[in-house]
Amino acid sequence: MAAAVAWGLLAGPIGLVWGARGVLAAGIAAAVCVIPGWCVFGLLSFAGGERQSQAMGVLAGTGLRMFAVLVAALAVDAQGWLAGTAFAAWLVVFYLVTLLVETVLVIRPASAS
Repeated sequence: MAAAVAWGLLAGPIGLVWGARGVLAAGIAAAVCVIPGWCVFGLLSFAGGERQSQAMGVLAGTGLRMFAVLVAALAVDAQGWLAGTAFAAWLVVFYLVTLLVETVLVIRPASAS
């Protein structure tokens, strides 16, 4: 949800500078960063509420997201179809947004108990 909000707030300025391809590039970057986060929360739902399981989940999520971002960056660079859209910059922006949100959501319940 946070990535969608960030993308929505940035879509206008992105469209003005990079056009429709830039908005598409930012949307793809957001999706590449969000999907591993969903996987992590799916795994954490099976892990229970133990702090060690949560810490391993955050670590696994960071690694999974980093792998997905790396593969996406290499694939887009190899294809070249989003050249000139600042795709790598959008990957960094949405990577940081999703990492922040995931960390807050995982840590907050643990600190409340």
